[in-house]
Amino acid sequence: MDLSALGFPGALPDWSNLNILHRNTLPARAHFYSYPDQESALSFNREQSYFNSLNGTWKFHYDISPLDAPTWETANTSSWADIEVPGMWQLQGYGNPHYTNIDYPFSVNPPNVSYVNPTGSYWRQFEVPEQWGGDQIRLRFEGVDSAFHVWVNGEEVGYSQGSRNSNEFDITDYLTPGQANDLAVRVYQWSDGSYIEDQDQWWLSGIFRDVYLIPFSESSIVDFQVDSELGDSFDEGSFKVNVTIQGKEGDLAISLLSPNGSAIDEWKGSSSDVYEKKLSRDDFQICSSTPHPDFFDVADELGFYVIAESDLECHGFGSIEETQEEAAEWLSNNPDWEEAYVDRARQLVERFKNHASVIIWSLGNECFYGRNHAAMSNWIKERDPSRIIHYEQDRNATSTDMYSQMYSTPDDVREFIKTHTDKPILLCEYAHAMGNGPGGLVEYIDLFRTEQLSQGGLVWEWSNHGLLKKEENVTYYAYGGDFGDEPNDGDFIMDGLVLSDHSPMPSLKEYAKVIQPVSVKLAKNGSAMTVVSHYDFSDLSHLEVSWHVVADGLKTDADPLDLPRIPAGENRTVALPSGLNITQNEAWVTVEFRLKEATVWAPKGHVIAWDQLHIQRPSLKARDLSLVRRQDSGEFQKNGTKLLYKSGNSSFGFDLLQGNVTWKINGVDIFQRGPELSFYRALTQNDAASSGDGPIWEQEKIPMIYPQVRDVTWRVDNDGAIVHYKVWVGVKTRAWGVEADMIYRIPTSRPQLQLEARGEFVGKNDSHVIPRIGLMAVLPEAFDGVSWFGRGPGENYKDSKQGSRMGQYSSTVPDLFTYYDYPQENGNREDLRWLKIGNKDVTLDARRTKNEPFSFTARRYMPFGLDDAQHPHDLKPLNMTVLHLDYDNNGLGSATVRVRPFEKYRCYTRPFNFTFDFNIV
Repeated sequence: MDLSALGFPGALPDWSNLNILHRNTLPARAHFYSYPDQESALSFNREQSYFNSLNGTWKFHYDISPLDAPTWETANTSSWADIEVPGMWQLQGYGNPHYTNIDYPFSVNPPNVSYVNPTGSYWRQFEVPEQWGGDQIRLRFEGVDSAFHVWVNGEEVGYSQGSRNSNEFDITDYLTPGQANDLAVRVYQWSDGSYIEDQDQWWLSGIFRDVYLIPFSESSIVDFQVDSELGDSFDEGSFKVNVTIQGKEGDLAISLLSPNGSAIDEWKGSSSDVYEKKLSRDDFQICSSTPHPDFFDVADELGFYVIAESDLECHGFGSIEETQEEAAEWLSNNPDWEEAYVDRARQLVERFKNHASVIIWSLGNECFYGRNHAAMSNWIKERDPSRIIHYEQDRNATSTDMYSQMYSTPDDVREFIKTHTDKPILLCEYAHAMGNGPGGLVEYIDLFRTEQLSQGGLVWEWSNHGLLKKEENVTYYAYGGDFGDEPNDGDFIMDGLVLSDHSPMPSLKEYAKVIQPVSVKLAKNGSAMTVVSHYDFSDLSHLEVSWHVVADGLKTDADPLDLPRIPAGENRTVALPSGLNITQNEAWVTVEFRLKEATVWAPKGHVIAWDQLHIQRPSLKARDLSLVRRQDSGEFQKNGTKLLYKSGNSSFGFDLLQGNVTWKINGVDIFQRGPELSFYRALTQNDAASSGDGPIWEQEKIPMIYPQVRDVTWRVDNDGAIVHYKVWVGVKTRAWGVEADMIYRIPTSRPQLQLEARGEFVGKNDSHVIPRIGLMAVLPEAFDGVSWFGRGPGENYKDSKQGSRMGQYSSTVPDLFTYYDYPQENGNREDLRWLKIGNKDVTLDARRTKNEPFSFTARRYMPFGLDDAQHPHDLKPLNMTVLHLDYDNNGLGSATVRVRPFEKYRCYTRPFNFTFDFNIV
């Protein structure tokens, strides 16, 4: 190829020229559609507007370089492949998806981009509706990654970059009236703009959002801005509308309508109607890349608060330089990049300035801090002084109206506030929702509700971003590396509150609970309850309240509960419901708040909030729930290293060498192995992170922990049989372990096994924290039915159980399992009083003595089977039921970004002593 004939390398192409951000694009404007009349406008259906979609099937040609791309004069598009628009070409068979969190997937030499730059050529025809004759015709792209040129009927119209920004071209003069028009678009995978689009993302390319035509008549509104102002008393306000008109002058009428389409009356004090929206919750949504415009419409309707963020991130320079200041010199503090930065702010503000949901503008994400952020801030403040400005890496809040941090602990924030009282602080990211987690959400919500300067936080993030991949007989959600993409950041993209298919994970239920707008707590005297409203604007009159009692073997019907008026942000103490007659040792009074009427987002009766008040009556005598039967006293038989004991229809086997225990009833297996001490659980993604406990556990060889029998004694007396193991539970290559006693008691009074386990950690263990302390037993696969009294119905952990109610639940072993996109520890249930597991013929009842709480998992996998799997299809179920009963286990935390489980949720290597009773019922 003769590159000189193409102007190479002397002429900079637009996509590698920092001086060319756009060519022939129209000024950024508010996003809106024009309708023929008020009725169609109130439908909010763009199909009834002046709008002509160009989405659909286009012709497509793929090349590895723009130099290879066909010219439109010679292109034979009839031989090209079909491709769907909107869509990413990597997901339609061209190139491979590539995932990185921080590092750039290309050689870093800004603003230069390699000529080896995959290029997609798109072509289709379109006709302009006849009734649009004489109008200005605009061609609008809502998103093209990362840069593109446009041709109409063979003539170049223009160029633009900024993947998640809208771009609009006036194509009126390029059209052929009354005929089909050719539209051609050439898209470049990389551009100089790619250096500031280094988000935690899949690198995907193409026309990935809507493409459409819109007409503007000879005299039309092309832009407008609505500003609202409140009086000093906040009980009256006004709207100001600034309208940009093109073409002829004419009359302009503006109407302010209520949701039902009627005009809003003039304010006349207390006799006037009040137009308000009652919010169910005060949520925030932030994006490190600008979302589709439709998102803001939804946010307006549902009442979300939105931090709208510029499509701007250059995180990768942090891997190149040692300090933030040095990293900023590449782009953020480089005057050559000022216009590129300000352009991102301009595009954002102009497009979304009229959305009531947008309360804060953000200057971008993880771009360090420099002069170009100051320039963005100055432009925004001049253009829209009504909103405040955010940017996390402006650590001194020089150009912003607030401090911002990521992944600080509640204690970190409280310490910060002590010395920074001039501006509020926001956690723009916290509680990294990766896999099974996060834990400790309730501590953050307590921070937000008790510290006035702490303005809340945003859980990172909403959704996993796995891409559906099909391989032979397997379909699964892929992450970094699954497409051969190097370098990559693996499963770090699986960090949302919902799975890749957008089905909710347990963490979403937990999050919904801790942010609920009403809470109830037991008053100090125990005879009353305090109802607290966390609403900012609404009282509780839109909710109906009921209560019922849950206890072991009891659930009463719900009864209504009358509350006094509770204004927003206030609380009232009221007596416990009349008719409360609790005869059990403990019970839970459940109070629920439901919608009286349906809303746009939830039906009538939807539960907005709930709490359970734990009522204890320690003076009452505990019921003996075991099944009492007489059976004959047995005797021991020793055969080599095997010890057998038979009593009635029960037979027990004790391995004197390895400590294994078995139990049969009438020849049917109950315990095929165990119960034995267990200290390891499969890792969560948070555990496995470099800042998690997993690497330390691996260093201390905790996954390799195993028991060694030191001594065994046994005897039979009038109460039954006792087998006493003295065990050393140690790890290979390390000089630490657990000195433990395992005391098995088999009473003559009933088919029961009682196990007392006590132990102490000795030696040098740098971890000081261990995954779990408890028992593990192997039961037959047929033991498939499970019921329990404890928290449920879904999984929960000690630092993530607020969203799980105490109650009696039933399930099957397979249904207890949570299938995360990346396999890991899952399926735990906390605060059990008892557990029953078995089949139609026999059921094993497990509970701790004195009714002390415990947790359990039951699944078809050993912990190492979960650790070894990288995708759900890697899991190979065993022909057994693996039961874990835990005295303690480590919390979840969110250590993928620094925050391990808080102190009170840690499982420390300290002495333990617990007893479980196992009965056949």
